[in-house]
Amino acid sequence: MEYWLSRHPFKVRTEVPMPANRLVTAFLGASCLLAAALGAHSAEPGNDQALLDRIVAVQAKAVSMKAVFAQRTTNTTAPDDPPRVMRGHFELVPPDRYNLVLTSPGDADWRQRFVCDGRLSAEIEQVVPDLEPTLVVRPAAEGDAGIRRIISCARGDLTELGKDFSIRATAREQGGALVVLSPATADVAKEVDRVRIELGKDLRVTALTLDQPGGARIAVTIESAEYDAAIAPETFAIPAK
Repeated sequence: MEYWLSRHPFKVRTEVPMPANRLVTAFLGASCLLAAALGAHSAEPGNDQALLDRIVAVQAKAVSMKAVFAQRTTNTTAPDDPPRVMRGHFELVPPDRYNLVLTSPGDADWRQRFVCDGRLSAEIEQVVPDLEPTLVVRPAAEGDAGIRRIISCARGDLTELGKDFSIRATAREQGGALVVLSPATADVAKEVDRVRIELGKDLRVTALTLDQPGGARIAVTIESAEYDAAIAPETFAIPAK
């Protein structure tokens, strides 16, 4: 059985627990790690430190986020292969509660969910209606680093992303910004070549593209997003085994 991140966008081992360095997205406040990551690149061509500071300030004000997204995965080494398309939604309350659900337009029975209540995290996969879904539960922040990282990209959480990436930002002619993430460690470089995050005029994320060393390109489009709305606590409930 494969996780959606290997079957669709990302390569993830199917052993349990899932390795913490895998890409599957996290939610921490401002820290000196961000300053180090951003400051080291402030002199690079095309980097706008003031713009980065504004993006961080906008993100830091959000107390919650809900989003609906579409995901399209292609392979640059096989351009004639059809894209893999996923749909999903997520809800999050920083620093450590999230709920992410994925479905496949081509497989009405399949559904995958990643959820964390701040104390425990879980992965639930439904393959066919006749079988019980698989359920893996573990302590929060153990084995879900990849999921947290992906959500951090969708949220525009440069504070958290600054732990693993060097970050550059430029203003876009039509307004908004483009943020480019480059791996800051050898371990991260094994998983991703580059991430491009597009932000609208309000400096909220509208799309992101992740390129992997093997040629996979994952493009995520945020179709709708809502910030600072109340989210019911049961949204983050961990299912009973």
